[in-house]
Amino acid sequence: MNTKSAFPGTYYAIFGVIEPTLLALGFLPFTLDLNNSFANQAFPASPFLRHSIHPTTYVALFQLGHVYLAAIIEAIVAFFIYSRLTPVRGGMEKDRMIRALVLQEGACKALLVPFAIGDVGAVIAVAVHALGWEATEDVREWNIGAWSMVGLSMLLALSRWAWFVGLGRWRSSTSSALGKY
Repeated sequence: MNTKSAFPGTYYAIFGVIEPTLLALGFLPFTLDLNNSFANQAFPASPFLRHSIHPTTYVALFQLGHVYLAAIIEAIVAFFIYSRLTPVRGGMEKDRMIRALVLQEGACKALLVPFAIGDVGAVIAVAVHALGWEATEDVREWNIGAWSMVGLSMLLALSRWAWFVGLGRWRSSTSSALGKY
């Protein structure tokens, strides 16, 4: 792992490839088969949800599916940060390299903060509150909707917090006088 970068390859793989791919794939069920997507969101899936859904629910779920298209923005910004802002060792003088790293760190923060806020909102405020602690705690009973909403969101949130605390990356706050590069 490149620790001399604020956005090393591991983080780029998670936030620039894996998460946008999963979000884009999450968009498809809402547009292709909304009735079953609605039924799969139940926790656990109730048989009565297999029937057609109310038009307002249809509109809300369709809009939720489009929220997943934020993955396109995330992928574009992550690609820009990784490909254009990562300093090349030996390719520039030290001062310019430090400025590039600080710029890269700021761009990463601007990308990841809204998603981190969304993690807290999606997992804690919505899933745990709406489903109740007992249903959330019983992992054996989770369906695909619960795994994607709670399990996957928690994994991505942990990856984001690992970036925020600086695991495996360059950080301006720990570089004494920005001269550790």
